[in-house]
Amino acid sequence: MEMQTDNPRIPYTDPVATPGSGVSLESLALHGASSAGDVSRVRALLSSLPDGVSLPIPATQYLSQARFRSATNDLQDASVLGDVEKIRSVLQAWRADPSLKDPTIENMDMALILAAQNAKGPAVRLFLDEGVPVGLTAPKLASKEGDGAVEVFQAFLDHGWGINSFDRIPALHSATKSLPLTKWFLDHGADPNLISKDGHTPLDFAVTHVTPTTPAVIDLLLSSGALLTQSNALHNALITIQSDDECNVKRWIVIDSEELSPTNSNASNHQRLVHLTGSMEPRANIVLAD
Repeated sequence: MEMQTDNPRIPYTDPVATPGSGVSLESLALHGASSAGDVSRVRALLSSLPDGVSLPIPATQYLSQARFRSATNDLQDASVLGDVEKIRSVLQAWRADPSLKDPTIENMDMALILAAQNAKGPAVRLFLDEGVPVGLTAPKLASKEGDGAVEVFQAFLDHGWGINSFDRIPALHSATKSLPLTKWFLDHGADPNLISKDGHTPLDFAVTHVTPTTPAVIDLLLSSGALLTQSNALHNALITIQSDDECNVKRWIVIDSEELSPTNSNASNHQRLVHLTGSMEPRANIVLAD
């Protein structure tokens, strides 16, 4: 059964030929339309080809390419929305169409990435069940999605992803923008002292975020074993420009850590905090590190 699909990526432009190359305008138009998945335009162009026009590939191949690209677009659009039923429907129709090559792992890879980037956990799980590997890009993008990405990372973990694996920046580092996501990582074995390729720890990242939960994230990292001795957190906290009292609370938590004071003197740390931030009182609802 032929899959009903006509979903071009628009706007798009037709390629331009080098003057004197002998490439026909019709072939350029067909190439542009088929690459975008514009099935209707490809059909219209093919039906109106002038007699004797030269094409670099068989005319029917343009239509096959357009339908394949359109089906890919259908899959990716459903992934962005996290529409699991639509994803299943697209895959079923695609595989049932003998005129289309079955979707491969590579064809579904971008759909997985888009689902992860938009924190669509059930859609991510579906593609992982299809055999699509987690890879490096999906965790990197998902970690920036905050609270909603917990379900995505649970799916990754359930399919064999290493929570401390990374290419350049560990996922935990980016996850420190979100308290629930940071907690999930730490609860599932993430190393609070993992150092990125650039030499940064999760604390280094956490102190630069401007969110209401940042002080609690810092406190959670410290209570989970994050070491200030391996971190530039204090430096980063002091140079981060912020407009409200969150900066003072963050600096209190970092400076108040016993590891930072060689004399183990809370009074000394408190004086340093007042000198650097002009504030003596942290917010009452924040639990400070001992």
